[in-house]
Amino acid sequence: MPTREVFWDGDKNKVIVSTLKDLMAELRKATEEAVSIQIQVDFVLSIDDRAFLLTVGEGNRSHVMFARGTPKKGNQRFDYVLDGIEEEPFHVFLYGGSCSEVAFNRTASYEAAVDALKEFFANGDRPGSLSWETPS
Repeated sequence: MPTREVFWDGDKNKVIVSTLKDLMAELRKATEEAVSIQIQVDFVLSIDDRAFLLTVGEGNRSHVMFARGTPKKGNQRFDYVLDGIEEEPFHVFLYGGSCSEVAFNRTASYEAAVDALKEFFANGDRPGSLSWETPS
């Protein structure tokens, strides 16, 4: 079984998760902390040399990315979600007191992002439940 590691708020909160229940408990903790201090945080699940990132905190949209490759070797390739819906040109996220603008179509509903996180946990590959900007 591959190692599934979760981290959020930088590397301050890092844990190995074995079950979907463990994963969802960590996601809940990350979300509660982000909401309590009114910011967004990156929640990352990595499996071997692949990672799935979604932002959690306030709001109903998440910035979503899928990465393959080893970051330490500098050969990581990123795929960005492509929702296809563009209500606004940008979605603003508050990261630790600074605003970051992300193209709206590179976000997904929070519910869709969580469903894709569960899919990645189960199969270890880029979730097929979302559309992606870069072909696999």
